[in-house]
Amino acid sequence: MKKLTAAAMVLVMLFAVHAPAFAAGGTDAGLEPLILKVKAAIGIPESYEMFDSGMRTEDGMTYWSLNWSEKPNDAEYNNNSISAQIRGDGFITSYSKYDSARTYSPYIRLPGVSREDAANAVKAFIAKVCPEASEQVLWAEPDVSDGDYHFNFSRAVNGIAAAFNTMRFTVNGETGEVSNYYAHWDPALTFPAADGAISLEEAERIYQADLPLDLEYTTDAKGGVTLRYAPSREKSGYYIDAVSGEIAKPPIEVVPMTRAAAYADNGKAISGTIELSPAEREEADAVAGLITAGEAEAKLRAVNGLEFDESYKYYSAYLNRSKSPDGETLYFLGMSFTKDDEPDAASESEAAKILVPGQGNGGANASFNAKTGELTSFSSYIYRADDGANGGTYDRENGKKTAEEFIAAHLPKQRESLKYIDSGDDGLYYQYYRVENGAYFGYDGVTIGVNADTGNINRYNFLWEEHAAIPSVAGAIGLDKAHEALFAAVGLNMAYILIDKTPKLVYRLSDGKPPYIDAMSGTHTGYDGKPFQQNAAPEYGDLAAHFAEDAVRALVNVGVFLDGGNFMPDSEILQKDYVNLLSRLGGGFYRYGGEEEDEYYRYMLQNGIMDAVEKNPDGGVTREDAVKFLLRCVNYKKFAEIPGIFHVEFLDAADLAPELAGYAAIAKGLGIVSGSDGYFYPKGILTRGEAAVIIYNCLNAGF
Repeated sequence: MKKLTAAAMVLVMLFAVHAPAFAAGGTDAGLEPLILKVKAAIGIPESYEMFDSGMRTEDGMTYWSLNWSEKPNDAEYNNNSISAQIRGDGFITSYSKYDSARTYSPYIRLPGVSREDAANAVKAFIAKVCPEASEQVLWAEPDVSDGDYHFNFSRAVNGIAAAFNTMRFTVNGETGEVSNYYAHWDPALTFPAADGAISLEEAERIYQADLPLDLEYTTDAKGGVTLRYAPSREKSGYYIDAVSGEIAKPPIEVVPMTRAAAYADNGKAISGTIELSPAEREEADAVAGLITAGEAEAKLRAVNGLEFDESYKYYSAYLNRSKSPDGETLYFLGMSFTKDDEPDAASESEAAKILVPGQGNGGANASFNAKTGELTSFSSYIYRADDGANGGTYDRENGKKTAEEFIAAHLPKQRESLKYIDSGDDGLYYQYYRVENGAYFGYDGVTIGVNADTGNINRYNFLWEEHAAIPSVAGAIGLDKAHEALFAAVGLNMAYILIDKTPKLVYRLSDGKPPYIDAMSGTHTGYDGKPFQQNAAPEYGDLAAHFAEDAVRALVNVGVFLDGGNFMPDSEILQKDYVNLLSRLGGGFYRYGGEEEDEYYRYMLQNGIMDAVEKNPDGGVTREDAVKFLLRCVNYKKFAEIPGIFHVEFLDAADLAPELAGYAAIAKGLGIVSGSDGYFYPKGILTRGEAAVIIYNCLNAGF
């Protein structure tokens, strides 16, 4: 792998202009000193002759965007450019360098510079571009994608995390330069000292007393129900003031609700003598008894108390399906309506617009359980409506009364299992969670919104799992043990948060680890209910001086590795481990919640890399199969399987399966395999070290 030294990279980055004197807060100094500062800090090559700028203001601060580019070359098209953004006070908030010659690959790419050199490039960039932040960057190791290094940092002041300020960097893996930088960072903030803060032990005592964990049921991807301890829902988002010891909640940021898109079903019935297959007949019978759009609309209009009247006109309906934990197919009918307050007064052309979402005066969406006819969700909206802007007729107390009357009328069976949690905001939105055996059941429950002007329901969402087997809570560890396990595994730490644009010192649970404790075993678990494991690249202790060492470590650097403290390079590789490595090469692998081994094979089978008959998880991998699967990963299957066009140079070519000759010839030609004394030994079983080397060679071939 080629390397650039850190010193060489620093020289590349630091050529150019002397910085002008620049006073802090110089928002009225004009554009010239800002341009000079950027050029001094970053350096703009002379070939970037074209320049323009733009300006915006936000929260009283001026932001200038500065853009340089090379003149188009008649002989060779390019649009190389450099962009930067600088605030009026002289703080550079972003930088980007675009190289039109840079190619991108759908496969994992190995960087041409080392992780250490990439880190040194970032440190040098910080020292020149934002030196005022250099002592407060909380260092973190980078991710690698498409051959580049991606660094993500948060801020730490007085050794205490201030995660609301962040920096991002991309280091070009070919040149070693910083190619992208973005900072959400305010150097002018004043942070309170930690002198006088309560102790960690006192903070943990307050947490247990005032923010105790909840006991809750959670379901996994297969419908299994388990019991865990999780952070309090009633006190969600609360923090402990690190000085006073009081608990409080940050001000609520209002996020506008979005409307669900509606899609019309334009399918048409076809008559004739064609017969249905058994699967088609089963599906036809299943949907035959479902509620129709007309029946659903009649049900919706019969529900008293909704913000929904004759001015809402039917637009479309669509049928969705999902699976219950026990495998039953569930059908949901979604409906969309548009609103017109004065249809008779509309012209013909205006009336036509009423049937188009986004036109008219508003609209509504609803969803029904298509088998039972039960209303599962509803929302209505009115364009340009004041909707309580002047206080409204209904306050939070009588809005809650309306919500509970609606629940009593429409959900009498579920009513006794619902627990209300006050969100603490002033809006007329009410959340009721399902509780079984004294524990929350997932996020089942009811959400209701009330129009402050009319008192009608304008938001309704109902979620209730009827099929799950609910285990007993008997045998669960107590709260004291749950808190002890949480503090040991996750930790309660001092941190700064931003309240009204002012840093505040608080205690809160550490970021980056899921805050869940298995209620039966006391084990720290992830979101999937399985014991939590920090994703960390292995270091391997058995590679020193081994021929595969460089290849293995290069692959680890880009996230292609096998778990374990040792790599065991001379052991035969199992097919399931080889599949594990290959699944990571395309960048398209995604786990859907199943067992890890099953997900790797799903990826291989769906992408045509492996046929079902070739699956043999606990078997070894022959060399001929190894190059076959590897080259299929990089899309050589059709080419490699053309018969009669390949010449295999290995002395034991006759031992190859005839249909695999193309794979062996291509692998030899690309330098993926070289053989031993002219022999390929196609039926020999690959070792783990050899597997790493051929994968490394393949990536170096430049796919």
